Amino acid sequence: MLYVLLIWIFIPFFWLLYRPRILWHKRVLRKGKVIYVSNHYAFGDPLALACTIPRFLHFMAKADLFRKPLGRFVFRMMLTFPVEKKSADITSIKTAVRLLKRKCAFAMYPEGARSKSEEILPLNKGVGMIARLAQAPIVPIYIHPSIWRKWKMNAAVGETIELAAAIAARPDLRPDEAITAAVSDALHELRDIVIADMEARKRKMVPSNKLEGVKRKVRVSGEHGNA
Repeated sequence: MLYVLLIWIFIPFFWLLYRPRILWHKRVLRKGKVIYVSNHYAFGDPLALACTIPRFLHFMAKADLFRKPLGRFVFRMMLTFPVEKKSADITSIKTAVRLLKRKCAFAMYPEGARSKSEEILPLNKGVGMIARLAQAPIVPIYIHPSIWRKWKMNAAVGETIELAAAIAARPDLRPDEAITAAVSDALHELRDIVIADMEARKRKMVPSNKLEGVKRKVRVSGEHGNA
């Protein structure tokens, strides 16, 4: 299988080049059906997930990538199936649900498009629908976009989102919307945690004499401002 070959080739190089720092990596579910949801920034995001989650992942990809025979062959060998993003694609939803009921792991980018910054775009409620139909738990993962600019992966894995709890927490919403809202809240929380962790480690790497200089400048400017 092409997926197995490429992943086993890429994994050592990926960990060597991108030196992943993944907070709470043990939260990854290694068995059973599960939907991994993540933010989407670059074309290489699926590779990052596939190299850091220790199990085979099935993906959705826009149908345009499957128009030509070569693309169709390569993506299907990579455990990817097409989805029509401009309409309600019942076939792709059924495919995802069928895979999950077979105890497979499925990865989704519910923003539906690539974000151009750290911000998370509004999520499509399709993730809630698929999770409800398959009765599959959801594990949120946030990967900071700097992975593709600074050759360093900073990420965090959230706690498993149980569907019943997500629906009960938002009785004002329909079940699919409540699940999607829980996913959105989790991704935003993980984003804030990852950014705070990156900033904290950056401060620790600054030499103490430079930090003292910065503090001194802040005190001086404050005194001038109060004068």
